[in-house]
Amino acid sequence: MGSGITAPWTTHAPLSCQPAGTRCLSLLVALALLPATWTLRELPPTSAATQLPRAGAVGSPDLLALPQAPSWTTTEVLVDARILPDGRVAVTVIRAVAFGATTETTMALDIPLDGAASIEVLEVGEPGRHYALSTEAAPRAYAVEHGDDGSALRWGVAAAAGETRRFIVTYLLEGAIDIDPRGDTLARTLLLPGTDAVASAVVRVSVPPTAQAIIIAAAERVPAGEAVAIEREGDTAVQTAPTALAAGEGIAVRVTWPTGAVAGTPREDNGAPGDDAGSGALAETPGAPAAGMPRPWAPQRDHRPALAIVLGLVGAVVAMGAVFGAALRVLARRAARMR
Repeated sequence: MGSGITAPWTTHAPLSCQPAGTRCLSLLVALALLPATWTLRELPPTSAATQLPRAGAVGSPDLLALPQAPSWTTTEVLVDARILPDGRVAVTVIRAVAFGATTETTMALDIPLDGAASIEVLEVGEPGRHYALSTEAAPRAYAVEHGDDGSALRWGVAAAAGETRRFIVTYLLEGAIDIDPRGDTLARTLLLPGTDAVASAVVRVSVPPTAQAIIIAAAERVPAGEAVAIEREGDTAVQTAPTALAAGEGIAVRVTWPTGAVAGTPREDNGAPGDDAGSGALAETPGAPAAGMPRPWAPQRDHRPALAIVLGLVGAVVAMGAVFGAALRVLARRAARMR
């Protein structure tokens, strides 16, 4: 994405005649012996299908430009998905990019519907800096295009050499939850495969307090399907371990919580997560842990209040026993004196 070149470039060394070689000498002799009437034929016009695109043509790489390595690297990506009480999902993507040279380019983020009903872009910018919505990408401005399959975001960047910039995109998903009697589920590729490698990627998912606890959580690397370690953050949040991703790799998650804990509309297909081919969602049955993942997490209830009550009662009994014991001792002394 950084260089704008869509395919690998290869270079070939030019042919050269070596002093000891005989092929070039034979070729020169053959050319000298050609009949004087031999002429070069004019090649037929190149068809439109085989013509190379003009340099700078829209939708094609600049073939006259020398191939260059990207002038930046993606050092970190954090995707924070929060299930809201109304059933919508608020997703924030934070991408840290280190620029090795002065750069003017366009960054992009594609957001597929993947079964959701709609996408609403809330914010694009950097910490303390909000980009303006525009018809085309420019520095400190972004453009968004909504299609049948999702939304495409583009924004311009002008960075100096040595800078590390953090770009923030926040959007809302409506109808992205799978409704199931065994548990409501968010199953989605939250970090899509991209053209750049990522040194460290983390995906975090949280549910509202009304859900009480997450029942099952799993994550995997797509498209390979390898399990990614995921840990709990209390009862209502999970987070994947920092993971290095190669170009073309992403992270899909599945998080399940008690049915009816949130409102809102379900996914349009409302099928089992992973039913959509190519969606990247985990394919296990809702309510069952992913292969190689820990057993389901049961909701953990806080027993400390009950324990405090029991300890209080025990303390009261002990105190009353002490009082009764002292009273008995006083009565015993009085009885001894009366004798």
